Amino acid sequence: MKGMDVFTSSWELFLAILSMALIFIIPLFIGDALSSTSPKPCVGGPCPHKQYCGEAQIISINPIPKESGSYEIKFFFHAKETVLEEFAKPEDRLWSLLQKDFSSPQESFIKKYGIKIGKRFPCTMNVMTKGACTPVLFDFPTIDEGRGQ
Repeated sequence: MKGMDVFTSSWELFLAILSMALIFIIPLFIGDALSSTSPKPCVGGPCPHKQYCGEAQIISINPIPKESGSYEIKFFFHAKETVLEEFAKPEDRLWSLLQKDFSSPQESFIKKYGIKIGKRFPCTMNVMTKGACTPVLFDFPTIDEGRGQ
């Protein structure tokens, strides 16, 4: 690029300044205009779910070795109607019973709700039909602190 003393007229200097302005300033305005007109991605929701009523049958209750006092509780879900979504078909699939905060249950949780192998609890399977949320969640109306995944 030429030094300032090389420009032979003020017109050349003006054109050089204008060129630099166009190169550096206009992309800023174009970027703002594009970002305000393009749709913002939706993160985490809304995610509509289809609900399937049924029962959860407790299959296993095992201590988690590296988590002192925590247990892994597995269950089968028995739906009262056919689950249509392939990724959520419950046949012969084990699910995990977790607390509402998605942590592993403690012994006090197991005792409070009388969770035992073979016991059945009313349960609703919530299957995501659209969006980017957790695809399958369970709600237990008689275990108010519980959630399945």
